[in-house]
Amino acid sequence: MLPPHSRLKSDTDIRRAMSTGIRLHGHFVLCHILRSDSEFTRFCVVVPKSVSKFAVVRNRNKRKVTECIRTKIVPRVQKGYDVVIRLKTDASEVSPEDLLKDVTQTLARILI
Repeated sequence: MLPPHSRLKSDTDIRRAMSTGIRLHGHFVLCHILRSDSEFTRFCVVVPKSVSKFAVVRNRNKRKVTECIRTKIVPRVQKGYDVVIRLKTDASEVSPEDLLKDVTQTLARILI
């Protein structure tokens, strides 16, 4: 679980990041990144129903990505961004290692 200061929870902030932020495409993720005035970088993970119709599978994928963010990205990321990570449809068919590698590589292009 992400620390409270690293969570992007407001619906308006999430929509703003998705509509006006920079888009970075990975093989299995789509990242929306928006510069903000916050002193921390805040993250949100979105797993749509197109990934799986089962909530158990969607939540498992969300936990995997969130753990990757917490352990590998938050400690070395630049401050002051809002990041929305949206999993693509084929993310449910990939191994957890490949998914985490894709998230790390996609975010490393701009944040690290």
